[in-house]
Amino acid sequence: MTAMKAPLALALAATAIFLFPDAAAAQANRPTKTIRGTIFNDPNGNGRLDPQEKGGVASTIWVYRIMPNGSRRLIRRVRTDAVGNYTLANLPHGRYFMGVRYGNRRFAVRTGIFTIGPRTGGAMRNIPVATAQTINRYPGLSRTPNPANLSSQAPVSPFRPRT
Repeated sequence: MTAMKAPLALALAATAIFLFPDAAAAQANRPTKTIRGTIFNDPNGNGRLDPQEKGGVASTIWVYRIMPNGSRRLIRRVRTDAVGNYTLANLPHGRYFMGVRYGNRRFAVRTGIFTIGPRTGGAMRNIPVATAQTINRYPGLSRTPNPANLSSQAPVSPFRPRT
């Protein structure tokens, strides 16, 4: 009986490898894009990074993907450089939004939803530095208590900056 189980187990394992190829190899074949942008100071309040406006502050960005079933999944966290520049490489095509915490401030925002796809090219996502007084200038941003906790699978908790 034991001699019979070994060939069966080997056959099942070979079938699983054939039916479910390596996930990493499958992921490598999916098209991706790179997003670059700047968290910038916006003294004129127009929401655009104008030539005379330089970078803003070092910030943390959380990137969330909206899954086909509507749930949100945190897929990446990046830090900008000292003047707010960031790069998000190899993002698969899909719908996304970002949470941003500006430097060590308690104020944080969430961007609107954007799509990365075959027609979007190398997208540029410049995000103005907003405050409680200026958030209403920017219709594409909304205040959030905790940009690190916007996943639909995660419980809501108050924002607590690192000390």
